[in-house]
Amino acid sequence: MKTVKDIEKEYEGFQIKSNFIKSCEDLVAFLLVGIDDTYEIEKFNKKEILYNKFAQLETRIKNFIFLIFDMEEIDLFDEDNELLEESNKLVENYRETCERVIDVANDENYLELIKLIDFCTEYYNKHIDYFEFERDVLEMSLKGISMYNPKYEDNRKVVEEFVDKKLSVYTNNKQLVKKV
Repeated sequence: MKTVKDIEKEYEGFQIKSNFIKSCEDLVAFLLVGIDDTYEIEKFNKKEILYNKFAQLETRIKNFIFLIFDMEEIDLFDEDNELLEESNKLVENYRETCERVIDVANDENYLELIKLIDFCTEYYNKHIDYFEFERDVLEMSLKGISMYNPKYEDNRKVVEEFVDKKLSVYTNNKQLVKKV
């Protein structure tokens, strides 16, 4: 797992990927589209959770009828739902980050904020991949296959700390401007 210092070093060498954003207004529009996308992802995850609950109930009924007590299979639905809930927390956090960036964005700082949001988006996508891999691990464990891939890491906490640190500078500057 990475540390905040690792993330800071990585950020220093990070290059902007969203070269199409040319103004603060473009950045805000870009972020609003991203925010809308998060609601769709959240809705999809909630449907998956509901599907898991129905599948779990169906499995319990089959186990009872056929006197098969394979509780491990039932528990996997709960584990999958936990992963989906954590994924929704990630989506919610990303949405909040986008909203915070919108709040502090102006014509002087939008270029740095583009870099920050591109960096956040890259980690957001890595974490989505992490959750998808973990869900695949659960599915494969049903078949007796264990999987491990060191490529997928959960660095959400350190990335959140880093983003909070970066955005606090802009938030503090905005408060100073308002007081003057």
